[in-house]
Amino acid sequence: MTKRFFFVVFIALTSFLTTSAQSGALRNDLGNSFRNVDVVRLNARDAIRRARSDRPIALAAAAGTFELAVAPHDLRAARYTALDTGADGLRPLDRTPVTTYKGKIVGTNGSEVRLTMDETGIEGYFSTGAERYFIEPAARYSKLAAADEFVVYRAADVLRDKSFICPQDLAGKMQDGEKLVWSGSQTLTANGLKAVEIATEADSDFVASAAGPAGANAKILSILNMVEGVYETDLGLTISVVFQHTWTTPDPFNGATTDTLLNSFQSYWNANFPLAQYARDTAHLFSYKPTVRAQGYAFLSVVCGNRDFAYGLSGRVDVGWGWEEANFLVTSHEIAHNLGATHSDAVPNCANTLMNAQLSGSTQMTFCSTSRNEITSYVVANGTCLTPRSLARFDYDGDGKTDVGIFRPAVGEWWLNRSSTGVTVAAQFGNAADRIASGDFTGDGKTDIAIFRPSNGYWFVLRSEDGSFFSFPFGAAGDIPEPADYDGDGKTDAAVFRPSNATWYISQSGGAGTVIAQFGATGDLPVTADYDGDGKSDIAIFRPSNGEWWLNRSTAGTIAFQFGSGTDKCVPGDYTGDGKADIAFFRPATGFWYILRSENFSFFSFPFGTVGDVPAPGDYDGDGKFDPTVYRPSNLTWYISGTAAGTTIVSFGATGDSPLPNAFVP
Repeated sequence: MTKRFFFVVFIALTSFLTTSAQSGALRNDLGNSFRNVDVVRLNARDAIRRARSDRPIALAAAAGTFELAVAPHDLRAARYTALDTGADGLRPLDRTPVTTYKGKIVGTNGSEVRLTMDETGIEGYFSTGAERYFIEPAARYSKLAAADEFVVYRAADVLRDKSFICPQDLAGKMQDGEKLVWSGSQTLTANGLKAVEIATEADSDFVASAAGPAGANAKILSILNMVEGVYETDLGLTISVVFQHTWTTPDPFNGATTDTLLNSFQSYWNANFPLAQYARDTAHLFSYKPTVRAQGYAFLSVVCGNRDFAYGLSGRVDVGWGWEEANFLVTSHEIAHNLGATHSDAVPNCANTLMNAQLSGSTQMTFCSTSRNEITSYVVANGTCLTPRSLARFDYDGDGKTDVGIFRPAVGEWWLNRSSTGVTVAAQFGNAADRIASGDFTGDGKTDIAIFRPSNGYWFVLRSEDGSFFSFPFGAAGDIPEPADYDGDGKTDAAVFRPSNATWYISQSGGAGTVIAQFGATGDLPVTADYDGDGKSDIAIFRPSNGEWWLNRSTAGTIAFQFGSGTDKCVPGDYTGDGKADIAFFRPATGFWYILRSENFSFFSFPFGTVGDVPAPGDYDGDGKFDPTVYRPSNLTWYISGTAAGTTIVSFGATGDSPLPNAFVP
């Protein structure tokens, strides 16, 4: 039986999204746009408050009531910058509040929710896995709709004779990719899960259509949030926006055709925003020029290859269409060209999917198997420049940042300070004898509260999606829990290290069964991490007797180093941002940190902390690098040396608490 727990900040769930009293006139008017449609009345501010306080949003529609559990999802990288070119030249733009959200439907495996929410409204989609529903303001389709009325519909219900094209086969844009023959099936787990770093451009027409540069950037982030939902589900790829540029003065681009527009965009950016200064994997132009509306164009197979040609464009559909979904389709299609996908019109079983040259209302937001194979094969073979996806440990809200949090053994309580909202939540789960064993066991991008019970070898996992829990036996008394993603499928695997025989037991979530590996000796300590950057955690040990590290790397083989002493605390992690964990230790006697760079095996050291501090490193600022961090029990204070955000001091905890990010420090 599934038992349900809720964080203490939860309140009794009430549905605030109720089917509105739909007037006959409004229904008739919407009938010009949809075969079937629901109209719901909702308060956007209430929806945002719910999302930011971990309360599901209940949406009552004809297909049923859906509980949408979402959290803020900022696609912008820690190094993100935004610039605008106006009459007075180039000026920086402030970083705006997060309006993009992602999550799941409570109780629905394989579901996906992507929303954009601000005080003016809500738009996006939610997918059950079998069916995808879109939600957007009803006023886009009828002047009779009130500001708080929204339509919920399926793509198949759209009555539009509009279509849009990608003239990809013209003007030599196919390059050598048209001759590639793809076969078989590959997944990105071969080289780990990847993030595509995108820079965006909004021409002056697009900026005007979005009421200014801030609105243009927000609209682009909204589109990319929806695009990422498909890329993450179908391909295991995420999107990281590193730079945005807008034009509030007339832009210099030649918009006569899609070809001239793409070429002029490419030339201007190569000269004015070169890769050396504005590092990125690809750049994408969002245009509203009349000649390119509802069209897209991109260079093929250029990411990580011919990087001076890593460009594409999306022509925003005419705002008079009132069909926002079309923008998601165009951009998903064009970015895929950069990643090696060709048109799939003539391919069996690819009808009405994203890589068709002509897209329409019947196009589904998914890649067919052939397109998936093209992209994953290209990334596996050529995606060396893509950044391994940042999956911060102890990231309970899925924003890519480690959260400050503690376990209170005396009462079995977990207290988490979520970095996405600043809201503190708590749950009672476990007892004083249990071991912290958190990880993303369900693959939703959020760390699940979890414990290992040494007395009987049972694991207990509290799902982040809906607060229900499950348990299973794996291990025995005396085992040390070492949960991590050993098979690279994006889910944490239950694993234990058995000191009595120096053996590792790993229950692979990818379905490959249990791995049993003898690695180590009596007295060794487990120090698992991804030391070779292939997206898989590696079996590894530290030998206190002589300060040796032994790494059994899943791709690069076994290697050993002498680094540290028996009294040091092992804190491996990616401190340099190269996608590989660095060997590292904290010396309690002096408060010094020592890092052995994975790039060249040189080391550096620095002081951060004092005697009595507890090391609790993690990626607290979301820049893909570990931040040296200590928890000071004497004053219940956290000291975080952020590589992007600087030093942060946080008071959080009580006497006797255990800092969660210290759980796997031997």
